[in-house]
Amino acid sequence: LSPLKNCLVALTCQFEGVNKQFGKDVGQIDLEVGYKISSNEEEDQVDNKVDKEQQPQSEQKDNVEEKEIKRDIQVEQEQEEYEQGQIIITIIGVKNVAAMDSNGKSDPYVKIILADKTERTKKVADTLNAEYNQTFNFAFDPSSTQERDLKLELWDHDTMSDDDQIGKVSLPFLPYKNNKQKASFTFTGVNKLYGKDVGVVDIDIIYDTSTQTKNNELSTEGQQGTGGEGGA
Repeated sequence: LSPLKNCLVALTCQFEGVNKQFGKDVGQIDLEVGYKISSNEEEDQVDNKVDKEQQPQSEQKDNVEEKEIKRDIQVEQEQEEYEQGQIIITIIGVKNVAAMDSNGKSDPYVKIILADKTERTKKVADTLNAEYNQTFNFAFDPSSTQERDLKLELWDHDTMSDDDQIGKVSLPFLPYKNNKQKASFTFTGVNKLYGKDVGVVDIDIIYDTSTQTKNNELSTEGQQGTGGEGGA
């Protein structure tokens, strides 16, 4: 009936015989036929169509909002895990360093960067595998910086010109919160070595917040003690 909705059509229909007249044309009828829906039914159909169109968008919007809320909660929880403390990192050594000099060697050293503080190891000449065993300490206050990674850079020392950066890697330090571990990271090349593996650094690292916690406890105890003496 859908083709006849809200219109009137003239039709001629053929009767087909039954019983002993089965299969024969036994007459025809002329008629006009149409299908008109009531205003209420039309409104219901429009409402249903609108609901069907809007429902996926509503559900999609709800899903997006839910994901955003979960992401914000996760970020907030992660931020709460960062505490004032210190990051102590030992650069044990580097290996498989990309050759930067004409003799097939490099003079590698490592820079360690957190926010506006930069430290560096000594250089080791003419090698692709260097040992340093140098330790560096970085004070960390989450309220004064947005940095949440240590940045390590691999450099080649040049006597006659500027030093060349070989590669870099970012090191998240939250996994090492009060958890001293040895770890290895691969430098990713920069400039003409972009995207290549250009060396591996071996480190020993801890993000130590226990000292700060103890200092806070001692400070609180001292304030309470001072208050008690003043009251006496």
